[in-house]
Amino acid sequence: MGLSKKSQSVGIDIGSHSIKIVQLLQIVQKKKQFELLNAGLVPLPENTFEDGMTENPNLVSEAVKQLISSEKIKTKFAVISVSGESVVIKKINIPKMSEHELAESIKMEAEQYIPFDIKDVNIDFTILGTAVKEPDAESEDTGEQMEVLLVAAKKDIIEQRESILLNAGLKPVIFDLDVLAVKNNFSLNYGEKMDEVVSIVNIGASVTNIGIIEGGSAGFTRDILLGGNKFTKTIQKQLKVDYEDAEKMKLGLNVTEDNKDKIVSIIMEDTDVIASEIQKSIEFYSTAANRNVEKIFLSGGSSKISGINQLLSEKLGVSVETLDPLKKVSVNKKIFDPEYIDYISPMIATATGLAIRRFDDSD
Repeated sequence: MGLSKKSQSVGIDIGSHSIKIVQLLQIVQKKKQFELLNAGLVPLPENTFEDGMTENPNLVSEAVKQLISSEKIKTKFAVISVSGESVVIKKINIPKMSEHELAESIKMEAEQYIPFDIKDVNIDFTILGTAVKEPDAESEDTGEQMEVLLVAAKKDIIEQRESILLNAGLKPVIFDLDVLAVKNNFSLNYGEKMDEVVSIVNIGASVTNIGIIEGGSAGFTRDILLGGNKFTKTIQKQLKVDYEDAEKMKLGLNVTEDNKDKIVSIIMEDTDVIASEIQKSIEFYSTAANRNVEKIFLSGGSSKISGINQLLSEKLGVSVETLDPLKKVSVNKKIFDPEYIDYISPMIATATGLAIRRFDDSD
């Protein structure tokens, strides 16, 4: 597209609850060190998105316009991501071949792993390395395989996101996955943890992204259709309040002595449901890789729920820490209110990971 590494872009995370935007500046002559230029969010009405799609794309485009205007963002280039049921990400082993050969045959290779009609998806891949398989004594096959990260996303969700951005005056230059964007963010901020096996859990409003990072690469990924909205809707139903009040109560606001115990009980019960899904993923990985997850890093709006780290840690038997997406990003306190940064940080892990992509050597 004619973009250079110096081209400015923004990371935009369009979630079902809000739109988050982050713009970074790479500090001159300091590779992988960044300064925060812009960060903000705008809420979306309840039920704007369902299964990653919206029936009101114009409303979302206007929200994006509002956000780039309020943040005074000048660039027209955007990096965006998707997640959920419309996305498949899988590590596969296939016979070793060149990248060009794989590009020619990837659709045929992918058909056996994708539960959608191949005509309805966009496919991408990354060659991770070579896996050596024991040769079959009865075959001339050498057994040499390569490990490939296969990604497929339904065209309708990609096309709608692209249309939303174009109508907002932006040009999407990279499409990524939420879980890989958070992994990208983690790699920047927690490079010292790359020798460990850690899980990143990004609890969005309607989707929770689970990634297990091993040796700096994604060893396992999974999206579960369960998120912070579960807490909100349970509170809404049991306490007979509207959605906005339930959102506040979830985060410990407007809680009274009369409803305190009930809210705590709801938080504990719904956290247990999410923890069970996280546990399934961790156990699946541990069995397949014969390695245990040593720590969990939590991000997303629901990481702001008081006590959720401790509840998850007790259920999973693993230390849980809130991920700081700006840990190694320079933030000018004369420009950004520290209280606002503290408030927004748990929600911008994906957008920050997307903003980094423009500077990634692999992009």
